[in-house]
Amino acid sequence: MPTRSVVTTASALALALLTATATFAQTPAPAAKPAMTLTGDWNVSLYGDHVVPVGMTLTQDAKKLTGTIMLPGTDVALTGDFVDGAITLKGKVESGATAHGPGMGTGDVTITATVKEDGTLNGQFAGGRGTIKLTAERLGRRPSRATPPPADPGVSGSVAGRWNVSIDMNGTPMPFALALTLDGDKVGGTITSDHSGELKVDGTFINGALAFKTTTGEGMTLTFTGALKDGDTLAGNLTGPMGALSWTAPRVKK
Repeated sequence: MPTRSVVTTASALALALLTATATFAQTPAPAAKPAMTLTGDWNVSLYGDHVVPVGMTLTQDAKKLTGTIMLPGTDVALTGDFVDGAITLKGKVESGATAHGPGMGTGDVTITATVKEDGTLNGQFAGGRGTIKLTAERLGRRPSRATPPPADPGVSGSVAGRWNVSIDMNGTPMPFALALTLDGDKVGGTITSDHSGELKVDGTFINGALAFKTTTGEGMTLTFTGALKDGDTLAGNLTGPMGALSWTAPRVKK
């Protein structure tokens, strides 16, 4: 026959087990980590003999992806899937259109990429001119070129005001909206496109010579130099990872 001490010890052990079980049952399970979605706008960099920045918009429905990549010269519709962190997208440059730039051209387009821990994309772009490296980061906000940020209205002979910039990308014009302010000889403002979003500029306007810089979301520094041609038109050169390019910009009239 068990002694009183044995019975007491067994009862205490049973009570401890019951208490632990109840406590475990009441502990809420950790919240499930929300599934990542690729839906949204992206800043894409295509790496050939120079870097070409383009825009991409994606929509995700479970594992299915659809979207558009805005290549220099044409937009290309994309379809594909997102499985286990890997992206596959395919499209085609339509007959009669030509996508300018390294690795582009005409014909089928294939994008393969993986999602990195920081949410950026890293992969390849295969087009009519071969296969090149591709990276992309999410664009938080895409302003419209039709509504550039407000700036001083400007007067003839001053760089202050709004300008419609056209950059010559190997024969294909790339439009930007430029809004400049002038404080003494210091230039500020923004440069905006559907592909790059809104970027701040910083520079000078001294003795009729304009110079300013901006940095893209991918960390690329672009340097613009130019001058007023007739009081209401800017023209000059752009230097950066893509090499030397020319640009012109008529003033936006009220």
